[in-house]
Amino acid sequence: MGLECMNCQKDVSPTDAKFFMNSAFCCPTCFLMAERLHDRIKRTLNALLLMSDEKIRVDLIEGKLNFQMDPDQEIPKDVVLKAIVQLQEMEHDRRNRIDARDSKDQSQGPRASSKGVRLLGSGGGGSEQP
Repeated sequence: MGLECMNCQKDVSPTDAKFFMNSAFCCPTCFLMAERLHDRIKRTLNALLLMSDEKIRVDLIEGKLNFQMDPDQEIPKDVVLKAIVQLQEMEHDRRNRIDARDSKDQSQGPRASSKGVRLLGSGGGGSEQP
């Protein structure tokens, strides 16, 4: 009798068996998918954390960080979740604007030669040299 993956119930040889988060026994395929999902969630959460840090910083600078509650109270989860959704929508809108601008730029052709861009990017000044 072989061991079964907890997720897909396929037989797993003892040499191929994996444990996700040290507790869920699974086959290599399910382990890989779980690992990828976990990594994607971590990247998304880190991006949200960076965006929220920047948003809070800018709001403080602009005097826009105001709450209608006692500063000693814990911020309710619904307020936090609404802020996360707003940050995601702002990031989505930003990406759409960048994509639209990039596709518009591509349809209009290059504005500067790639050699000139490389020269500027390397700190070589504004004039192109052969």
